Amino acid sequence: MAMIFAPDWADAYNGQQGDVWDAQRDMTLAWAGSVLGVILACACYRRS
Repeated sequence: MAMIFAPDWADAYNGQQGDVWDAQRDMTLAWAGSVLGVILACACYRRS
């Protein structure tokens, strides 16, 4: 939507702060954190 009304404001609207891979990096870190959480939860479950 921002590209239609103000193309020069699109990056600021999306919060990319000049990094075109910002969203992908955030999703990768979220995925890695969830996988780590599942691994730790399984390890704690097996110990008890």
